[in-house]
Amino acid sequence: MFHLSGQFGGVLLSYTALDGVNNIVPIAICIYESETSECWTWFLRELGDSLGWDDSRRICFTIDKHKWCLQDLKKEWPNAYTTYCFRHIVANFMATFKNHKINWKLLHLAKVANRAGFNQALASIREESLQVANWLMSEPVEKWARHAFQLSFKDDHITNNMLECFSSWIKEERDKHVLQLLENLRRIIMVLFCEEWAEAEKLNDSITPSARENLTTNEKKKQGSCKSIVEEAGGMRQLTKKV
Repeated sequence: MFHLSGQFGGVLLSYTALDGVNNIVPIAICIYESETSECWTWFLRELGDSLGWDDSRRICFTIDKHKWCLQDLKKEWPNAYTTYCFRHIVANFMATFKNHKINWKLLHLAKVANRAGFNQALASIREESLQVANWLMSEPVEKWARHAFQLSFKDDHITNNMLECFSSWIKEERDKHVLQLLENLRRIIMVLFCEEWAEAEKLNDSITPSARENLTTNEKKKQGSCKSIVEEAGGMRQLTKKV
């Protein structure tokens, strides 16, 4: 949600996603008088209708815990999976524990991909401050810790930084008249889609270059982490792969 600075004020609601090369893709925008439950309800309902969504399909929303957004997501998208933007959690941490110097450890804790690494990172935080660890764990872990995300969504993003990118798009447009604002955004999005389409036509692969690069990197890491060990005893040999 963004506050408009034009003559008539108002707020701009948006739903923004990422494409296969991690570029932002604005899906829907809405301008309303103010942030209320009514405006979120209308926006989320229209979003579902426009996408032709139904309960058999899965979707994940990464939000910054706006009061109305949380309530109306549960009402309009009851089967949607929601995660919290960890950047906002860190901001709340900095406000609660001023001048604390372990905030960088919080990011590592949220990004680690497995439970063992999570427990190790959490233990390190507990050693420095039990109060900080307890404060952090008061939030549902499955909402902000990557290792606890539902596997069916295959999502490794712990922030909604895509929204900050969208904010930079509209920075110069917030004071415009509503019609001019919408027209300018339409042109920006139209140019973006045309450029993305031109790049997509050049692909000779079934997935994007960035996805292919990630797969290749992970495969090399996997191969490098496995060591073959030959054990011999009593004339018998055993080949073991140690990860």
